[in-house]
Amino acid sequence: MSCRRIASLRLSLLLFFVLMLQVESRAQSCNDGWCLTFPVGDVKATPPFGSSAWNKLVYIPDDGRFFIYTSDGIYTFSNSWWSYGVLGHPATSNPWIEDSTSGTVQPTVTNNSKGFLKSAIGAKDETISLRTGEGRSFHPDPAHGGILVIDDEEISYSAANHSGDTFTNVIRGVRGTIPASHNAGAMVNAGAPFPQSRREGKLVAANDHIPDRHPFLTAAYDSRHHQLFQAGGIIENNKKTDTWYFCFVANEFCPADDVRVWKRLLTHTPVPSRADSAMTYDSDDDVMILYGGQNVGNPTADTWLLCFKPDPQSSGNSVGCPNGGTYPDWVQVASTKGSPDPRFAHSLVYDSQHHVAVLFGGTNGTSTDPGETWLYTPATRTWTNAKPSGSNPSSFRRPAMTYDSKRKRIVLYEGPPGKKADETTGGLYLYDPSANKWERSAVEGGPRPSSPEGGVAHGRLSLDYDPKTDTFVATELGPGYSLQVWELKGTIFDRASVSRVPE
Repeated sequence: MSCRRIASLRLSLLLFFVLMLQVESRAQSCNDGWCLTFPVGDVKATPPFGSSAWNKLVYIPDDGRFFIYTSDGIYTFSNSWWSYGVLGHPATSNPWIEDSTSGTVQPTVTNNSKGFLKSAIGAKDETISLRTGEGRSFHPDPAHGGILVIDDEEISYSAANHSGDTFTNVIRGVRGTIPASHNAGAMVNAGAPFPQSRREGKLVAANDHIPDRHPFLTAAYDSRHHQLFQAGGIIENNKKTDTWYFCFVANEFCPADDVRVWKRLLTHTPVPSRADSAMTYDSDDDVMILYGGQNVGNPTADTWLLCFKPDPQSSGNSVGCPNGGTYPDWVQVASTKGSPDPRFAHSLVYDSQHHVAVLFGGTNGTSTDPGETWLYTPATRTWTNAKPSGSNPSSFRRPAMTYDSKRKRIVLYEGPPGKKADETTGGLYLYDPSANKWERSAVEGGPRPSSPEGGVAHGRLSLDYDPKTDTFVATELGPGYSLQVWELKGTIFDRASVSRVPE
């Protein structure tokens, strides 16, 4: 071998080891405290886009991953579910996986597919006209066409039969919906033109998908059925009243063909028509609990359950699911002792140790956001203003809140301690229902959203907990619509020096 070839080989080996050292350095484990895992260095921030970073991050134990409904392009409404698994170190490649998509195509961030019927249509009409100029926002896939959603009906059309504001030769009542009459002025939204779900490691065509929307905080995982649920949501002033579920395992509730695809749950009673509600799953009683929301800007104060069977539930409790009903169905429950003030943009988390749903934050439509902590006990159908002691969090909209099942308490994050925005000081707070007390943790740092002040995360953060790895994961809206990810090991709370700020 010539000296030149030997020198070239040595240089190649040297470059290889340098590269490996760089990768190893980037993959070093996170230290104690908050750790930014994505995006870092030259790891690309997109996809996914974080235009819906304020949507609810949901941990799915069946996959050991966190799911969030976000965008797969420059798009203001969510059209794809992406998942993320705990890394324990800064990412060396994009860690997000696209698990399902509606297939919506949009060229700009403001070009949303919506319009209004120019004139009323009957159940058998095959031509649909929108008001002048509104059809330009619909961009059907050239190969797969598109879907129109009017009220609860889905309508299929081909790209060739869409011209300007008119859709001809449409197919009515597709995907299990029923052809119906619709009034002039009814809102028309795009559905899922080319739905896909990840099965056996790749995205494949599926029968349906959740039509695009802002879902806000009405997603939750049902551990009994092994299903992720999404209820309602909005596109502009169109408040969705549908319920969807995504099965993770085949069981008595899900045949094998339904695993890892989105299916619409047809209920006799629709989801209440409002925006910015909050929902959580009561694992004791196997019901979804939904509270509040706003209807045309007016906050509401009603409590709803998604019941899967009549009372008594498997826990023996009678939570408000009456006999004689057709289930699954949504049921409005009257609280025995009142309820929180009307509100929206709040968070609701179920505490399985204390058998209560914990509500915090939101707005009641006034200039002063409420700062109370409310507890809902399904067994007695009772709301209680907890009036906890300690260092209560600041009033907050869409607070990033989750349940720490190892330490049996609620964890709430409002931004880095010492930072302030929107008249709110950041902090990481812990709530113990047994002691009825909030404490502010001494954990420093944390996600810092791209607000003008670089301060607290007023509605731009989501948080959930992975008990298997004892890790909290937060997503936040970063620069350029990036969906940033931070991790925090739960073991940090076991150290007395950072468990709380001394009073």
